[in-house]
Amino acid sequence: MDKGGEHRVLLLLMNRGFCCYMYANEETMMRAAEVEVKRFLHFTPCQLHRDKTICYVPGFLTDLVNAKLKIWIENAFQAKTMAMEHEYVIERHGLVPVDFSCTGVVENFMHWSDGLQQFLEMKHGRKLSDMKVITNYMSNVGLLQMYGDQIYGMSGTLGKQTETEALQKIYTKIKTCQIPSFKRRKLFEVKGAIAYDEKQWIKKICNAITAQINLTEYRDQRAVLVICETIKRAKDLEKALGDKAPNKKLYINNNMDNSAIFKEELKAGEVIIATNLAGRGAHFQISEQVNHAGGLFVVQTFLPKNDRVEAQAFGRTARQGFPGCAQLIVCLGHLPDLTRLLVSLRELPFLFSSLLENIDLSCHRERFMMQFWACQRSHRDEESSSLASILRYALTESSDSEMKSAKEVRDHIVAKRLDSYIKCDIPKLKKKTELFNHYLGVQDQLYKRNCNKPADSVLSALKESWGMWLLVKFNENNSIEDLKRRLDADGKSHDKAHKPAPLHLVWQ
Repeated sequence: MDKGGEHRVLLLLMNRGFCCYMYANEETMMRAAEVEVKRFLHFTPCQLHRDKTICYVPGFLTDLVNAKLKIWIENAFQAKTMAMEHEYVIERHGLVPVDFSCTGVVENFMHWSDGLQQFLEMKHGRKLSDMKVITNYMSNVGLLQMYGDQIYGMSGTLGKQTETEALQKIYTKIKTCQIPSFKRRKLFEVKGAIAYDEKQWIKKICNAITAQINLTEYRDQRAVLVICETIKRAKDLEKALGDKAPNKKLYINNNMDNSAIFKEELKAGEVIIATNLAGRGAHFQISEQVNHAGGLFVVQTFLPKNDRVEAQAFGRTARQGFPGCAQLIVCLGHLPDLTRLLVSLRELPFLFSSLLENIDLSCHRERFMMQFWACQRSHRDEESSSLASILRYALTESSDSEMKSAKEVRDHIVAKRLDSYIKCDIPKLKKKTELFNHYLGVQDQLYKRNCNKPADSVLSALKESWGMWLLVKFNENNSIEDLKRRLDADGKSHDKAHKPAPLHLVWQ
């Protein structure tokens, strides 16, 4: 809007006379898309038109559409940016999510919610699956909290002190301790490297692999495990290696037969290129020749989302008292926006000191400012305070290497996210768990009134009513008492209306 109060629309002129809108940030683009979509939505009963652009929606879905339209639009845009063999794969039984950032597992029985699954299926011209309504709700946190003080012990990789403290806040009576390994760990961590473009990144990784699998004057050949972030990058790396590593295998999909990888010992000169499938719980048998040469060499080709995932990946080597080595080789372009920005920011002291040597800094300054501008514009208003906090952290803390800087920024972001999870997400999980227990109480009464044999149609109607209420009426800002009252009131008003539920439109 200009000074005269008139709206100004920014347009980008393209080839052949085409033009497109330009938006200041993602949030304004979403708002504009929502306004545009609402223009074409008509809820029945209404006057019918011959205009084929109008979408007629059954009137009983009005509340659902109004409640979920914004997130549906967000997921439509998100589906455009998601990549196959990164966030998902296409199997015979359909489009399947991949937990690429933590476990690398292809999650065969998982579906994205709020239309994201369907938008991805549209993107690839697949048959649309049915949208799900969640009626059975129990979170991992809620399940463990039900045990109260009856949990006497559990084991796992705790990560940094921040993550340990978060666990103690969620499970108030839990105590943690570090259990030393049975044998002293002989892990040597090679200094990490950050490449500034993907071509240089692939070259560094290939050089690190060939240096380990080739014979030298002071040691024999070793075996190498390469852990990639996504299936696609693992395939690209295998292709780039080519004949440099003739004895290489892929371990990228749990739907494939991977038994041969674990059945035999890893011999000298062998290379396994894997995703995070190999970074968690996998135990490789190492030949005596490889152990004598220094053990398995692990190359982590991305910066893990937290210290815990990194520790699990490096834990594939130097096991049971045998030696081993590990190295991080990261591409700057693959880092999250904030981490990439802050790694560039950490270069500034060196760049300023080089002024005395009359080095031209214009290209470095331009690169940093472009990254800062892109990061600032791409984040929403509610994330600006987090961005400011991380910028203050980067300006006040000092580090002696780029990799250490990247890890420090990552750990700081993890701490901020954990704090937000405890303050915002945990109360929401508790409310949904309590509401689910309240719903189960209503279901128990239904069974008692019908001698434990309620009609299937009545049970289906109750499940649908509960699932739709969660989608449309649940508000995390309301107290649990208020939510229970509203759930009871809406249930009674639904009973009095005696309206048949369209069960065929919502499939469970």
